[in-house]
Amino acid sequence: AFLGIENTLNMYNTAVKEKYRFYSFGDATLLI
Repeated sequence: AFLGIENTLNMYNTAVKEKYRFYSFGDATLLI
């Protein structure tokens, strides 16, 4: 599903605040 840039950035910012580990453990994947 395509969320759009605004929703994608909101999700990214929330993940950063919740201290998801994007690089070390792969908790989240960002597809561009």
